[in-house]
Amino acid sequence: MSAPAVPLTVLCTAFGPQGGLARLAASLRAIDPAARLIAAGPAAEACPEVDVVKTAAGISPGAARNAMLARVRTPHFALVGDELELHRGAALADLLAPVLAGRLDLAAGELVRCRKKLLVLTNREPAPGHGTFQLDKGSLALHAGVRTAGEGYQVCDYAHHFFAARTDKVRAMGGWDPQLVVGNELEFFVRAQRFNVRIGVCPHVAAWHWGAPAAAHGAISVEAVGRMNVCRLTLADGTTVQSQPARLAA
Repeated sequence: MSAPAVPLTVLCTAFGPQGGLARLAASLRAIDPAARLIAAGPAAEACPEVDVVKTAAGISPGAARNAMLARVRTPHFALVGDELELHRGAALADLLAPVLAGRLDLAAGELVRCRKKLLVLTNREPAPGHGTFQLDKGSLALHAGVRTAGEGYQVCDYAHHFFAARTDKVRAMGGWDPQLVVGNELEFFVRAQRFNVRIGVCPHVAAWHWGAPAAAHGAISVEAVGRMNVCRLTLADGTTVQSQPARLAA
């Protein structure tokens, strides 16, 4: 797949081990040398052709993403993390296609968990992270699966934080919650739905994920549930998290 025909800004959260950003940057240049790469976070080291945003110590992932989003000057952007590695099967052009066609506002990819085995071999395991929401009387339930399918994408409500999106749509919803650390990604998608952001996933686009297992929205705090403005959240595995009444919006 060739590089996108439109200018694209790639935002990279840098919270992983040393060297992750350099690996991500090298993999991006191999498939899209024209894209501008911006990085922010405590592990954002100096790398060639990477614009590093200096942030305060202890910055949250949401605040780091917002700092990078403020520097985007292109109509579309892509979000990645320094634990990812891109390749031909994870071309950002493929994620951008349904957005450019006006079918989605945000198109996410999937992840493949990678672990070194016997030093020279790599074990790769699919780590799907998309699903749907069901809201009923203040209770929000997550379910694996999709709502409907389109050409090259499937409509869903939440996915991994590996996606391409319209800059104006994400800015209009306020970006990410800068105060949340645990549950920040899921809260983003819950709020996106309330702003009528059309979410989808492209299952054939899968980046390699190194390091700790990619969280498929399995770590959620009581604070995050309250900020979603629901009283109860049930994860896809059946785990339930109850919010504190004081956190609910009036």
